[in-house]
Amino acid sequence: MRAVILSILLLFSCGLLAEDQSIQKVAQYSIGERGSKHFELFSFYQKTANQAAKIEYSYGKYAEQYIPLSYLGETKVNGQPAFKVKFPNGYRLTIIPQKDLSLIIKDKQGKYNKHFKWMYEGPVNGVGTYCSSCAQDEKEAMQLLVNDFLGIKARMNHGSLEWL
Repeated sequence: MRAVILSILLLFSCGLLAEDQSIQKVAQYSIGERGSKHFELFSFYQKTANQAAKIEYSYGKYAEQYIPLSYLGETKVNGQPAFKVKFPNGYRLTIIPQKDLSLIIKDKQGKYNKHFKWMYEGPVNGVGTYCSSCAQDEKEAMQLLVNDFLGIKARMNHGSLEWL
């Protein structure tokens, strides 16, 4: 019995039974105050160094339901690099990274046009849990988005995004 328990512990410590060890980082962008009915969250997950894993959307006071979005590929908006996503119901949005490290997310009809900022996920004043898979700052989050979802290179230049 002791050998079985040790074997199970070894499997967990090696990550073989973990839920999804393939996801490395997540960049989260939000608008509105968390816990309010106006809160919206987009989560962009990196699977490998060059392949995007998934994109999710959540909204509302509790933001407990995560809606999986489909990545539709790269595009340009007024000459600016961007990419498109699609909701399960077919609704499409365009995500446009901004030089100030935020995102403009809008639809083609002009009914949805919002400015999202990177969302910190972790302890505040020593209270809360550290998120090791979360981008640690807006620079790391934007680098993940640009490299993985746009497939182009960019660098940070004095706190601003510069396309290469």
